[in-house]
Amino acid sequence: MVNQPYSVVITGEWPGAGQSTTAKLLTEKLGFKRVYAGELFRKFAHIWYHESQRLSWVEFEKQMANHQISLADYHFHENKFNEQILHQWQHQLKQVNTPEIWDKIVDNQSILALQQPGVVVEAKVGVLLDQTGLGTLDHLPHAIYKILLVCPPEIAAHRVIKRKIANSELQALNPDSRQYLDLVRQTTTEIINRHLRDWERYEKIYHIKRSDIYKSGILQIYTTTKEPPAVVDAIIQAISAARHKPKPSGSPA
Repeated sequence: MVNQPYSVVITGEWPGAGQSTTAKLLTEKLGFKRVYAGELFRKFAHIWYHESQRLSWVEFEKQMANHQISLADYHFHENKFNEQILHQWQHQLKQVNTPEIWDKIVDNQSILALQQPGVVVEAKVGVLLDQTGLGTLDHLPHAIYKILLVCPPEIAAHRVIKRKIANSELQALNPDSRQYLDLVRQTTTEIINRHLRDWERYEKIYHIKRSDIYKSGILQIYTTTKEPPAVVDAIIQAISAARHKPKPSGSPA
């Protein structure tokens, strides 16, 4: 690929579109750093574990929201992380029920990460991060490519079910059985409803619309018939093509 540095933002059209799998494989192929909510939540839980004797939850949340706590000040190794700490932190998060605050904290960390090249960020708001009002991605010395993984919710439902079966969360079913088809319909409805609830929240706190994920300047990659490695190849090809297009005056290379 072209040598100039860049970063990538990946968003799935629906849960199950392949956002996490694609981001992981793309990160490995490009040798980039991956930033995603799961890791950020583990970092937050790790910091809370160390600061809970000093700070109340309200003060901790306030300092996180006001950028008074820097993640870089805490040594964190995800492969050594105690998941029980995450469960305790998530329980506390549910108790206080302030998802809007933590949406902003996560998205702000994503924007901070994109200030550097060589990063792959995966996020629900991802391709619209620069419209949240949390920070700017303009005038950076490196390009940022926005990728939308497009996939019908019914296909996404099949993938979610397949993943749950692989993780032993569901018993294996005959794909031609009535039970399986009913499960697909149920899962499709759940995916759509959960996703739209999330976007109702984003529209409220950021004043952005879900329909904006389809705007020009966002590279759409259709994943319906592609295996994950083929999706990654398609992304790299799309970025390569975009990088060779003439840029308007003043745009990053």
